Amino acid sequence: MKRKKYWIVFLVLASVILITGTSAVFLSLSEKNNKVTIGSNEIEIVEDFKLPEHIRPGEETKIQKKVQIKNNGTAKVFVRANIQYSNNFLSPYITLSKPEGDWSYIPEGKELGGYYYFTDPLPGGTMTPELLESVVISADAPRSVFRDFDLIVYAESIQTTYEDYKEAWRDYLQRGESE
Repeated sequence: MKRKKYWIVFLVLASVILITGTSAVFLSLSEKNNKVTIGSNEIEIVEDFKLPEHIRPGEETKIQKKVQIKNNGTAKVFVRANIQYSNNFLSPYITLSKPEGDWSYIPEGKELGGYYYFTDPLPGGTMTPELLESVVISADAPRSVFRDFDLIVYAESIQTTYEDYKEAWRDYLQRGESE
């Protein structure tokens, strides 16, 4: 009988140990959080605009308008810009003074046309070289076309993993049309 008691006690203790160990395995938890951030795409047109005191018909007039695009986001982007006049009467007599180099203009009517393209990817927190230095009104402009006008600079950007700006814009525009 004593032996039977020992076996019963032994089996009860073994069961308790086995149940406790098993439940510990079932209650073991682990968690790992991985924060994924998406790069931001935010640009700003930065300009230094100085209007001369006088604009007179018959005199060539140079208006300082330095324009750059700043990438305030975190992602690498391609940038393009469009320059328009609010008054087209004077536009044949206006010359835009632009530095040579990093911007490429594609004329309207061609694929991707009507925009100046910054040809390199623009990293976050950086600024393009100048797109525009000044606006020159010709001395040949007749008095009849002199009216107030706005010079409108419009810019847009796309996040990219492409190295070629044309390929990036082409892909972006094609996806936009199919959606």
